[in-house]
Amino acid sequence: MNICGCKTKCDCTIIAVIVSIIAGIVATFLNFSGTIAIPQFVLWIFFGVALGLLGLSLVAAPFIGKRESGTCLCTSLIAFFVGIFGTVLFSLVLVLIDIAAGGILASILTGLLIGLFALAITSAACIVKNLFDC
Repeated sequence: MNICGCKTKCDCTIIAVIVSIIAGIVATFLNFSGTIAIPQFVLWIFFGVALGLLGLSLVAAPFIGKRESGTCLCTSLIAFFVGIFGTVLFSLVLVLIDIAAGGILASILTGLLIGLFALAITSAACIVKNLFDC
């Protein structure tokens, strides 16, 4: 937790990473046990939401760039872009390669997809929190 220069605002990004890891592990076990199944249209929704978040970040970048940014905003942005690009990558992999829904490889990829999507959403909330200096 010393990454952010002892600022308590940076705890948001660390919490976002921990929550996304937990969400990914839970989704992996639930998919492997057959409790949940992710249909194709949900994968397309994840893909669309991730690209929408990327588009919003590109539109908002000139307004945020004029502010004085600290290390907390930078760590949140790194987590945000890792979540977005990971969500796009794994949703495309799961859509293009038809893998059996109950296999271990499909479960791991689904867990990674859910975890990275959760990282994108939670780190977006951290970015908003950092921008408003809460």
